[in-house]
Amino acid sequence: MVETSNQPTRSGRRVTLDDVAAEAGVSRITVSRVVRQSKLVKASTAAKVMAAIDALGYRPDPMLSALSAYRSAGAALKDGGTLIFLDCDGTEYSRAVFQGASAESQRLGYRIESQRMPSTLKEQSHLSRVYYHRGVRGLLLGPSYHEVDFSAWDMDAFSSVSLGALTHQPAMNSVAMDYFQGAHRACRILKARGCRRIGFAVGDAFETRTGNRWLGGYLAGIGRQTPLVYPGEWSSPERFKQWRLKAKVDGVMTIHPELLSGWGRRKDRFIFLNDYLLELNPSFKSLTYLSLDRGAIGAEGVRILHHDLMRQQYGIPDAPKLSMLQGHWLNL
Repeated sequence: MVETSNQPTRSGRRVTLDDVAAEAGVSRITVSRVVRQSKLVKASTAAKVMAAIDALGYRPDPMLSALSAYRSAGAALKDGGTLIFLDCDGTEYSRAVFQGASAESQRLGYRIESQRMPSTLKEQSHLSRVYYHRGVRGLLLGPSYHEVDFSAWDMDAFSSVSLGALTHQPAMNSVAMDYFQGAHRACRILKARGCRRIGFAVGDAFETRTGNRWLGGYLAGIGRQTPLVYPGEWSSPERFKQWRLKAKVDGVMTIHPELLSGWGRRKDRFIFLNDYLLELNPSFKSLTYLSLDRGAIGAEGVRILHHDLMRQQYGIPDAPKLSMLQGHWLNL
């Protein structure tokens, strides 16, 4: 199923830069710089322009942006103003990432489609050709529980950004939450609360999705302490309690709310690395947890992709970059 996000118009006429400039009381050039996220505009002026953009419903036209880039670079951009979000796992997490990408795409003037990733290389190769001949040049690769092989795609024809911590093949520019820093910070919080034997309780499927960065942050954060990693079962609070007593764990980081009933110690020493599963257990949100904005991953991916498309930077970069987004600790 294909999801789309269309550009709004006002009274049958596209809102222009001149309209926004008049509304904000600035020059057309200033509006253009704000839309292109130039650092030459003062923050107060940029905020005034953004308020006018929101009030008028202005959306850039990717084709005009492409024409501008063509005139500047001396070569034609083939981007048709459509971005493709390849949904690799079909989860609620991926849908939240897509919603963030969709909102930012609309703000920048793109249309975005969500497409489930085909399971075979042959199907992927066919889809790659279809998008190329449609004029699509921007790909967003959704989160996945496992590494994805994109060798069937003609990546030289596209700008692409991977959304999630896993490194796909071939490696490309990517955006993820800073899971390592989150777990490292959790260790500092627990130590400040008097914990000396900190445990780590995250299911393998979730830990794999982070590229093992949660575990890495935990190991770095505990210092010389012996690692105390809960081996499972995640649906058995009693098993968790037995492990906690045997290992003499006095503080733990996890993402599994169901383990709380087997904790049996001070609740301020039971903290969550992610609020994703807490959405099903809102009463647990009184505890300490790290809030991770999944939509921000998609939005940042679109911004990076927009930058590359405007500069015709197609293909896999020689030195792929990873953009790490910070979460926010609540109830400290």
